[in-house]
This record gives sequence, C-alpha cells and structure tokens, in this order.
Amino acid sequence: YLEDCDHFQFVVLMTYDCIAHNDLIRKDFLRMPMPNMDQNIAAQAPPFFFVLQHDSKAAKAEREAIKLYHNLRENVYWLQKENVTVSESLEYPYLQLYCRKALLSDPICDHLDSVRRGYPDALYNYLDCRVGSEYAEAENLFARGLVNRKHWAKLFCPGEVLVTFESGQPVAYICEAFPEQLEGALQVRCWTWEFDGKFFRMTTDLYIHWPSETEVAAVIDLRADLLSVSPVSCQSKNSAKLAVGATTTDLIDCQEILES
Repeated sequence: YLEDCDHFQFVVLMTYDCIAHNDLIRKDFLRMPMPNMDQNIAAQAPPFFFVLQHDSKAAKAEREAIKLYHNLRENVYWLQKENVTVSESLEYPYLQLYCRKALLSDPICDHLDSVRRGYPDALYNYLDCRVGSEYAEAENLFARGLVNRKHWAKLFCPGEVLVTFESGQPVAYICEAFPEQLEGALQVRCWTWEFDGKFFRMTTDLYIHWPSETEVAAVIDLRADLLSVSPVSCQSKNSAKLAVGATTTDLIDCQEILES
C-alpha cells in the first residue's frame, strides 16, 4: 500500500512485546468479582476477569526503525558524499542519519527545489523531535573531549579519520562503515594504505574497547584519536606524515591538524 502512495516519504516502524508489557503493568489491572457459575468453569475463568480501567503507560519498543520511500530515499542517496550504502530501513538511534545531518546545510542543498528540499527537512524535523536531545547531549560531550557508553558509537561515522599507534608509530585509518556494538567494545570497519613494494588499500576491522568502568570517559582514552574531536599530538612533521593512511587530500588536511 505505502509503495503506491507517493505522498508517504517515510514511516516509523515500532516493534513491541505485548506480553512483556502486560506483565510489567499487571498491578494496574483490577480484578473483577466472579459471577455465579459452575465451580468447574469458575476454576478456569479467573484470568479473564481482570480489567484495565485507564490507558496504560507507553510500552518500550524492542526495535524502532525508519523506512524511506520514493523521493526521500533518492535524496538521501544523492546528498551523501561517502560511498556508503544507505539502507531503506534505518534503525534507532539512526546513526546513518545523524552522521549526515550536516549535509542539509551544505551548499549543494541550495540547488534543490523547495519540494525536494522539503523531503529531507521533514525527516530531520522528526529526528529533532525524536532524538534531538540525545544528539545534542552527545555533541556537548564531544565538544568537551568526553564520551559515554550511550554515545560513543556516534564518534565513528564513515569518513572519519582515526589514528592509532602501532609499534610506537601513528597510523591513520578512514572509517568505512558504521560501528558494530559488541560487549564492551566497538568493531569499526576501516581502510588504510599498506606498503608491500607498492602502496595498496587494505581494509581491516579495528576493535575499540571501552577504557573505563565509569559511564563517562575522555575521548583520548579510547586508544583511537579522532581528528574531528581531538587532534593527535605528534613530535614532528615526519610523525604527522607517518600518521596518515588516506588519500592525498586527507594527507594534507590531517598534516595541517597534526602540526597545529
């Protein structure tokens, strides 16, 4: 039905566990007096004589996702700069959309007509209502060089440059995909340049472990410096050159940051 309705640009799909919610609010049900009936029947009837007298509190969704349709899906593809696949179904907390929110203020959007511009605007207006405070909380932490368990996956968006130290030397990677949340760690798919007689692009998975028993930690304690959050401290220009395993443009940009 929705595929045939052009005026729908996205829908929000919420998945609930009705039985679990029923158990959670069981005390809100009022037991009704048993009517006169045969004793054998009455023994089997009690579960059906409880009533809910008012609306219950909202259940917690087990899964939440946004599915994009029609022009909005095309526009999200068109706006993205990185070669990262945008799924038709985007799951909460919508990292793919969070990482691309800045694209709406990109000069490229000035070339969109009002109708096409309205599609992503409507989507991000919904996101502002649904997760705007969460995103603001994350950005406030990042601006202070801090991160918590709730938001640390937001640091590793595709296209981000992160630097680790291997054998005492800084090596930079470009995040290639959104991180996968593991127990106490993030698995981040990245790529870098390796050398074996020639430079070649190598894809690898980095495992970023949570460094603290507390809920909040300094970004620099993640053992993976993100240039967009906390510039790496290098000893010299040569260290800066060694730090970057990216394209020529990335090399120039990162070297400027590392030398500042």
